[in-house]
Amino acid sequence: LWFFTSAAALLVAWFAAATALGRTIALPFFAAGGVLAMAVSALHLGKITRVWRGILNVRSSWISREAAFFSAFFGAACALTLVGGGLPGAASWAAAVLGFAALFSMDMVYRVPGQPAATVPHSAMATLTAAFYIGILLDSPMLFWPTATLKLVLYLARRNHPAQGGRMTAAVRIGIGFALPLVVLTTSAAPPVVALIGAIIGELIDRAEFYATLRFLTPSHQINADLDSARN
Repeated sequence: LWFFTSAAALLVAWFAAATALGRTIALPFFAAGGVLAMAVSALHLGKITRVWRGILNVRSSWISREAAFFSAFFGAACALTLVGGGLPGAASWAAAVLGFAALFSMDMVYRVPGQPAATVPHSAMATLTAAFYIGILLDSPMLFWPTATLKLVLYLARRNHPAQGGRMTAAVRIGIGFALPLVVLTTSAAPPVVALIGAIIGELIDRAEFYATLRFLTPSHQINADLDSARN
């Protein structure tokens, strides 16, 4: 799940940025990344032959919506790139919207009771991460600064519920994931791809911390949550 959700945010951002710039994505790399991400995600379901059932409960399940929207986005993005030769147009923007719908559904999957810290909003939210990437890919201060600031504020605010790694992990995440892209984009001290690589490394760390602190609801967790609510 860590790999799939991280890859999904990058793929959606890549396609959306290419659409905004009127460019074509490198289809072999895009397709390979999407197929690999979905294949790795399917492994946690146990029986691979039943993966298709994941989209059957779209009306009431965020997991089903995530699967349906991402499949639609990925298929549309590949098809439009293959037959269109270029990305600008309503169809490409519609595909990008499907991608963000998948990321939003992905975020909502984890909005469950019993968590030590809020999962929505969260610095590792897939929708916010994709917007952050787009700001870097477009070299857009109007998008980069708000998303980077919000991510940093959310990250620092939840350090009261740290994952394993403590201060060292936080220093690496902030230094590589925020400071490096900021320096590169404001000074042109290195190629823009360096800013993107730094951002990706930082987001991988943040997403790993997110999963490390995630608590799925069990009877004991529910009892503790009820006791905390009663005390408050």
